[in-house]
Amino acid sequence: MIQSRYTARSGLNTLQQRLDTIANYLANVGTTGFKGARADFKTLMFQELQRPVQPQADDNLNRGVGASLGATTRSFAAGTPISTGYGLDFLLQGDGFFTVQDSDGELSYTRDGSFALSTEGNATYLVTSDGSYVMGKNNQRINVQGANISDIQTAADGRVFVVKTDNTVTPPTQTFTQVGQLDIKKFMNRKGLEAVGANKFRPTDNSGAAQDDADTHVVQGYQEGSNVDMAQEMTRLIRTQRVFSLVSSALTTADEMDHQANIIRG
Repeated sequence: MIQSRYTARSGLNTLQQRLDTIANYLANVGTTGFKGARADFKTLMFQELQRPVQPQADDNLNRGVGASLGATTRSFAAGTPISTGYGLDFLLQGDGFFTVQDSDGELSYTRDGSFALSTEGNATYLVTSDGSYVMGKNNQRINVQGANISDIQTAADGRVFVVKTDNTVTPPTQTFTQVGQLDIKKFMNRKGLEAVGANKFRPTDNSGAAQDDADTHVVQGYQEGSNVDMAQEMTRLIRTQRVFSLVSSALTTADEMDHQANIIRG
């Protein structure tokens, strides 16, 4: 009876982890550039039941002892493009990532191109929604030099321009001044990246080092939606809840059997 309790408990623990994972996905279904992951589970080692008589045979029954979390596999499938028309929203077409500098000075990588401006003295930097600096080539922050959002234009290769219009002449003329170029990086194994929160990732030995990515293009005025499939996650949620209820019933049954055994012995 004790083993049945352990088996049911391990099942409840793994199912709770799956529920937590699904809840996280559903909470981020509207998060720009969010990448969901799938929790995979594995069966714990079986325990071989011994025959009451000798000799033991090769076909002895095996008893399962539960399950545990095996791995969490993140999906980097592209989310749905969302047109915003806003000059500081950027979409990446390809496998690349934006390079950002966190408050600790370390570099991270994100698909979330929902940016903003941060004025610091005479400089105006391009930053993420949480205040991290958006990095350009040669490890330099992108300073748009006090330009208005409507004056910022970005080319497909990530070059950032400040456009000044001279309305004193006919026809009006425009001057394009390049102030930086978005540093787009790629990895040999994206699934090996480590999630560090705030929709950002850092490289590991499994992912390999960041490499320049010339194949990914930047589209201004668009955002990348979350790649979470709401219908699929709701289906998984219902299925997991039902299994959780079933395993809970198994634990209750084991407890009742223990109770009856104690009454008989008494």
